Amino acid sequence: MLTEVDESSSKEKMEAELLDSTETESKDELESSVKEDIREKMYSLDDSVHSWCDYLRVHLHPKSLSVVKGYYQTDNVLNLHNLGSDLYNRQSSKLKEELEDKIHFFTEEADNLQGFHMLADIYDGFGGLASSVASDISNEYSKRGCISFCPFYSQRTSQDNSQSLHDLINSVLSVVRLIEAGFTVVPLSLVDNPWNSVHHKHTQLPGLVYKSHLPYHTSAVFAAALDTATLSHRLLESSLPLYHLTDTLSSAGRMVSNLSLTLPLPLESHLSSQSLLHKALNSLLSLSPLHDGNILRSPSVQSVVLRGAEASYESLLQEVVSTWYPSTPSSIMEVRKPCKVTSPFPHIFDSNIDEFGYRSNKPREKRKGVQSVAAMTSLSTTNQSVHMLSHLLERSRKLNRRHLHKHLEAGMEQDDWSDSLNTLEELIGKYDNGDAMETSDSE
Repeated sequence: MLTEVDESSSKEKMEAELLDSTETESKDELESSVKEDIREKMYSLDDSVHSWCDYLRVHLHPKSLSVVKGYYQTDNVLNLHNLGSDLYNRQSSKLKEELEDKIHFFTEEADNLQGFHMLADIYDGFGGLASSVASDISNEYSKRGCISFCPFYSQRTSQDNSQSLHDLINSVLSVVRLIEAGFTVVPLSLVDNPWNSVHHKHTQLPGLVYKSHLPYHTSAVFAAALDTATLSHRLLESSLPLYHLTDTLSSAGRMVSNLSLTLPLPLESHLSSQSLLHKALNSLLSLSPLHDGNILRSPSVQSVVLRGAEASYESLLQEVVSTWYPSTPSSIMEVRKPCKVTSPFPHIFDSNIDEFGYRSNKPREKRKGVQSVAAMTSLSTTNQSVHMLSHLLERSRKLNRRHLHKHLEAGMEQDDWSDSLNTLEELIGKYDNGDAMETSDSE
């Protein structure tokens, strides 16, 4: 059932209808199709969504939340790496004890613990907190797979040079601490250079018309990418456990990886199966900062996930990927279930994408949203990561004590900073960066 958009109170209307359906279901055990009916309605939430919890649809377990007290989004901001690590390790805060208890609760509940996914803002103080948590996880669960996805903002509220400088320093410290803890790090950004305070160039994804200044939109792109890429080890039928994936991605100490996305998959009724797969691979766009172009150049290893295609393409996809990357070990997985993009997923699809993700010559009706789309991801280790790492190192080498003074006041030692840059340089050396340097020269 599709209804007209109510611009004035879309968020309140959606929340009320979802709450009403939940209460009714608990009493009368309503069929799931009734709830789906609500999710297929059109709600315009762009102006009313300001935080991730504004469109949260699932009930969170009480032990899955911890509140960092004393810091706020607009006042007394947790904006320095060492403030975060100090907050975690300070005995008086009891945050470390609280998080350890909650992690133990969930690990003891797990039947088969593969490892840990972490989402970490590495550009502010939460990077220090996250890397401290990662270090404790690594010490206690050393044989488990650990991966950290690190999304960046697409547009900062403050765009001055001092803010971008803090972002740079925080990012260097966080990346180094995470890889020292044994975490594979996957930076995610829809701007080419999140450490540049001006001249942002946003990633253009064919078929999407997202608003780059809205976290509501950009986070939806990241969510679709992560939900798809992690199917390779989240499903029961998966043959690639997380610890195998992270061990393979980080072979030879290459701890920074890349995530590429095709969303939506270019489904067209007239395309042959092979043409569709070639087009999908050619449409993969990197979500990593400072990546130069769409198609991966000779990845060392990759995990490719295709979801939502109507026919079975797994064997053909294996053949096509082997043709494109004959020397690259590749894990291939196909999932028939598409990516659901009903409310509260934002309306970011081109008008020529129909309700079920197919490209059409006829524009979709304005009152109709897209319900599901096919998607493809590639999680890989590639020499192109050298671009980002070299940029961080080169800019950081130019900083002096005047640039670092706030971080030094927050508890960072000058020797720690120097050691971090040396670690970053060693990390760059573990990549065969011939392809990356050749690309850089050609630019």
